[in-house]
Amino acid sequence: NDGEKINDKKNKINKYEDEKIDLQAKNSKSIKIVNFKEKIEKKTISINPIILNEEKPDKKIDKNQNTFSQIELTKFWQSYINKKQSEGKHNIVSILKNRKPILKKDSIINIELENNLQLEVLNEEKSNILLFLKKELKNDNIAINVELKPLLKEEVKAYTLEEKYNKMADKNSDLNILKDKFNLEIDF
Repeated sequence: NDGEKINDKKNKINKYEDEKIDLQAKNSKSIKIVNFKEKIEKKTISINPIILNEEKPDKKIDKNQNTFSQIELTKFWQSYINKKQSEGKHNIVSILKNRKPILKKDSIINIELENNLQLEVLNEEKSNILLFLKKELKNDNIAINVELKPLLKEEVKAYTLEEKYNKMADKNSDLNILKDKFNLEIDF
């Protein structure tokens, strides 16, 4: 059997020797080039039938659905704030610090923001917050619902000197009386 294989291979080689190309070099030696690639049959195995015959495993992803309390939520919320504080992310820290997350039913966390800038900063960080809370609270169904509730006029903080004076004068009208009585000029 092995002898037949060897003879078979020798016969194939002899067939290819007919296709030699002679190149003349400077020292008048010839080079024999045999083209084997075109005469060899290509044998490939398709794995598609193997894949089709395999049983497909059921794709059941075990979701964490651990229930958690408002106290646990607040604890990990503060933990996330501390993590971002250590990373130097002061914008998100100031927004999250002043907001208390409220746990609603079905693992929905409600947060109230005052303006669109806060909303924009929170949206940039929202996916990271969700990943952190889902991991720590072991619940993959957590979602964050954001509500915009602008401050009422009474709640707006006075920043400039004029705003501070007007706010004090609104609280105590005697301040304007004193200003007029003593002819005071207030430089804003």
